[in-house]
Amino acid sequence: MHEELGLSGQTLHFVNFHESIFEFLGKTEHEIVFHFICHITDESRANLPTHVVESNGEQVEYAWYSKAKLEKIASGVVPPQIYDEAIAAL
Repeated sequence: MHEELGLSGQTLHFVNFHESIFEFLGKTEHEIVFHFICHITDESRANLPTHVVESNGEQVEYAWYSKAKLEKIASGVVPPQIYDEAIAAL
């Protein structure tokens, strides 16, 4: 949490992971994404970043969702099994 978001002292709960193989700048790339649940305060959430800069300079926006809002936009967010496990962990 500290490396990615600058938050310290948070408890993470591992949910699952998924593997992706994709094309990036004409090359086949690979990543493994680990999914965690972390409960943070509204004050901390208000200070979280709104975007990250990728290695190619592209800005990618972040969005932070409550459980209720995440349930409304679930399709396509993450693989269905991981989403189901994340919601169950909340």
